[in-house]
Amino acid sequence: MKTEDFRNVLQTCRMKATPRRVLLLKTLNDATEPLPVEAIRILLKGKVNEVTIYRALEMLVREGVVVRIPKAIHRVLCARAAERGMTREDVVDEALKAAGIDG
Repeated sequence: MKTEDFRNVLQTCRMKATPRRVLLLKTLNDATEPLPVEAIRILLKGKVNEVTIYRALEMLVREGVVVRIPKAIHRVLCARAAERGMTREDVVDEALKAAGIDG
């Protein structure tokens, strides 16, 4: 996706398309697996503060742009992926489809 696409997503969610929010959305889009906030913070290398990350994620979850996966479920998905020789992303996609959520 291009930067303008991320801006459009944010604007559609009635969020200001600030450079930090665009960077956060790009980071989430580029991830190959679900990321905990700590990993997002590390990937952003101090370009976005933790409060901004949490607030933006809450808005993106509320608008249905991202899905929150509780840690316990994430651990189960990781274990299942290892058992089945799949990537965590594949297992997450499978679980989201089973729950009726487009991944």
